[in-house]
Amino acid sequence: MNNIKSLIHKYFASFFAFLVIKTYFRKISIYGEVKNTENQAEIYLLSHRNGAVDGWVYGYALPNAIFTLAKQLQKNVFIKAVFPGIAIFRKKDSENYKTENIAAFKLMLRVLKNKQNSLAIFPEGTSSLGIKHLAFEDGAAQICRSFIRQNKENIAITPVAIFYDAPTELGGKVYIAMGKKNIIEIEENIAEIHKIISTKMEKILVEYDTEQAQKTAHQAALILSLYGKKYDYLEVIYKLRKQAEKLAIIAEKIAEYENKLPIKLLFYKQVEIFPDNLYISLWTSLITTPLVFFAFICNLLPVILGFFAGKKADEKHTISLFRILTGYPLAILQYVILFLILACFYGVLYSLLFIFIALFFSIWGFNLYGAWKKNLFSVINYLKYRKGQKEFQGLKNELEKELNN
Repeated sequence: MNNIKSLIHKYFASFFAFLVIKTYFRKISIYGEVKNTENQAEIYLLSHRNGAVDGWVYGYALPNAIFTLAKQLQKNVFIKAVFPGIAIFRKKDSENYKTENIAAFKLMLRVLKNKQNSLAIFPEGTSSLGIKHLAFEDGAAQICRSFIRQNKENIAITPVAIFYDAPTELGGKVYIAMGKKNIIEIEENIAEIHKIISTKMEKILVEYDTEQAQKTAHQAALILSLYGKKYDYLEVIYKLRKQAEKLAIIAEKIAEYENKLPIKLLFYKQVEIFPDNLYISLWTSLITTPLVFFAFICNLLPVILGFFAGKKADEKHTISLFRILTGYPLAILQYVILFLILACFYGVLYSLLFIFIALFFSIWGFNLYGAWKKNLFSVINYLKYRKGQKEFQGLKNELEKELNN
């Protein structure tokens, strides 16, 4: 019976994660090789940005990893069903978190010893969309050291960083950067391991001095990667890392561009955009409209309630989580109820076929939403202010020169 429950949990959690990955995000790009080391215990050290949403995205990138997660994510039946993994107490969750985590700690060591799966840990403990990463806890170092002592073996660690171009919005893109794999030697102690972990993590993370610098880097990366493949969003983010003076110059150029625009225009991911090619953008927005419209009409109630749930989030990094945990369960319930009603009149087979078609086109429509929004907004902006296309291209050229200086 326990095995059956475990399988149901596994497949439902996988199905839910699939829906989130294919509909909430436009695209997930992975940089670097994801390869398990043969006969080597391995830990992935994950940067934490966008709340529990990170877990679903990392699960897509690291399908063979067992994840640790905050105990609070398993406080009710549904949330527990969509967040499988090893639950741990954080410092802020309990004063006796070390004692209460003993069982989870032992389970992590068993995962590492079996070597069938890697272990995935969030060293920051909690998430933030702020300008700097949070302090790294030493839990990962303790696990490494305990494993080494018990098994007399080395252990591999791989730092991983995650970036969102629109962390709170439907239709954003996600970028996952895999760092270099490192081997922790047997003789190293907890303090040394923690120092290694911190150093390796900081090599692939990006920090800013101010919120304005963070916003400027995002705007520059978006503008340069918006059309075509000459520049990649994450490539620009990394090039502008620790470039305070350059970011200040770019901020001035973007401000000058915005001041030239005589009327209020539509923003796409914090930038007032125009089409690179009007006809391509117009055609793209037109051919994607039916599918996007279908997806929103079929799932109107979950979309609306999910949107308002995001408004109730206390922190920016929980907005997407609130939307997902409200909208997606409602959508699933909606399809189940619809299936039961249809089955009473048309039988199980035809009802399943109808639900499959509706679900297929809904997933397709939501997946196209980001491209539809980008092209539609750029066309509308062009129609409102045609000179803006030339000014936008001029800004793009100036940013390109500044980036390569």
